[in-house]
Amino acid sequence: MLMPMPIKIILFILSLFLSASPPVEAKSTPQSVFDKVQQNKVMRCGYFNWEPYFVKDPNTGEMSGITYDYINAIAMRNGLKVDWASDVAPDQIIPSIKSGKIDLFCVPCSTVAEWEEQIDFIGSFGNLPYYVYVGQKKPLNESELSKARFAVIDGFIPMVETPKAFPDAKIATLPQMTSMGELYDQIRYGKADAIVNEHLTAQLYMKNNEGIIKRLNDTPVALKPMSFPAIQDDPQWKNFIDTAFDPSIPENAALLHDLMEKYGLTKDMLLFD
Repeated sequence: MLMPMPIKIILFILSLFLSASPPVEAKSTPQSVFDKVQQNKVMRCGYFNWEPYFVKDPNTGEMSGITYDYINAIAMRNGLKVDWASDVAPDQIIPSIKSGKIDLFCVPCSTVAEWEEQIDFIGSFGNLPYYVYVGQKKPLNESELSKARFAVIDGFIPMVETPKAFPDAKIATLPQMTSMGELYDQIRYGKADAIVNEHLTAQLYMKNNEGIIKRLNDTPVALKPMSFPAIQDDPQWKNFIDTAFDPSIPENAALLHDLMEKYGLTKDMLLFD
């Protein structure tokens, strides 16, 4: 017959098991983007092609553009290297930022209320004016314009601003991945009477497609601030981008002036005043 184990031995054995149990790990605070960038001296940028802000040659991989040059120059001035890490589709900007795939989306965007619930817009890159474009062969008067058919791309600023400016107009919404050329083609093929958009893409379309569209007048329908999408609630990162990339700083203003000339941007395309 087995003798019962003394209580002291039982307690000793239990103490061994308890001491061998893995410790409960304390929840760690995620490293801020600012700290990571300063530690690695590398800033990972997301981008998409939007000439002349950012252009990547599909054959050579060579990159250029006003924001490409601007961000590289200021990063270098602050002891950082820019890793143009990822070509990001518009619907992947938020996931890429929240997952840490990129530190900053480095093509300037106008703020979108739905996006501001999930990410921050930091820094400044001037103001983007939006104008009305109509068919060159079938111009509209003000009365006709108020009830015209407008084409917009889902998720882009004109989707919000067009019905604000023309509440009685008919709105045709195109998928988010529609190209700007396809957007303006809605007028070309009679599927829309007018479009609200910025002048950069309109000018490129008019250059390659003469006689199709024209700007109705020189009065902007909307003027939207431009900034850079970034992770929420990282005050050090926000402060760094706000300060280092401030376009009102004299050396930044001089750089922007030179880049505007280099890439052929006029004041009706991007306003820094």
